[in-house]
Amino acid sequence: MYRLCVLLLLVCCNVLCDDCVVFNFEDGSFDDFKNDFGVCIGRSMWDLRRYDDLQLEAPHENSTLNVSPTSELSCMSSSVFPITGGGTLDIKLYMEPAAETDQIAVIAFQHEPIGVVGSIILSPLDPNFTSGWQQLKITLIGSHVYNGFVTFMGIASESSVIFIDSVRFIAPSLSEELCPMYKQDEEDDTNETTIPTTMPETTSPVESETFSTVVPETPSTIAPETPSTIAPETPSTIAPETPSTIAPETSSTIEPESTSTIVPEEPSTLTPE
Repeated sequence: MYRLCVLLLLVCCNVLCDDCVVFNFEDGSFDDFKNDFGVCIGRSMWDLRRYDDLQLEAPHENSTLNVSPTSELSCMSSSVFPITGGGTLDIKLYMEPAAETDQIAVIAFQHEPIGVVGSIILSPLDPNFTSGWQQLKITLIGSHVYNGFVTFMGIASESSVIFIDSVRFIAPSLSEELCPMYKQDEEDDTNETTIPTTMPETTSPVESETFSTVVPETPSTIAPETPSTIAPETPSTIAPETPSTIAPETSSTIEPESTSTIVPEEPSTLTPE
């Protein structure tokens, strides 16, 4: 079952899937955003930028791109994808404003009939605002599956640093771990599922080494010592008692102990209600 989930994620990442929808802007997902419909009509498009151009480390080793608003109110909306009510919109962004007008708004819409199903606004005018990295989670309203999209609106003054690194939708029936943000994370999950098949290969060499090393040493070390130490003393000191007392104890005691110890855009199955 776990392998099946990983396979589904490989197919669904960055495309339409009712459980996990990811926009990380790394694999052309910036092309899934437009500014020619909804509230974005007449607004300028956000810019696609590289972390190499910023004096700032990316939040993930596989993250190289981000999207940023312009110095005037700019806007972009994603393509339509299936949304399950009660799911979570997870947004990772950075905001270091230089003016009170700087802001970012993330709005989730139901497509038809049009309506807002979740939103959040970040502004330095908010008394609880803090600069730096932010991870926002929005629970989208509804109790059924419907088609929707996500809109980013914002203003970034010339000296501010404001951008969105990634966004993903996670259905309420799916755990966050099964909706990885990057393909490298998916490959790591896939490799983890192969661990049980490689374990026997690790065990077999260890077992063979144990027997080949320990077993031969037991007879070769103990057996030669028994006759070489006791036999010469037998004729000179304790000739009658040696065969009857010592010899039986050597074979019956040592040998048993040695043995006992070693041994999609809109999937056909997701029709809006």
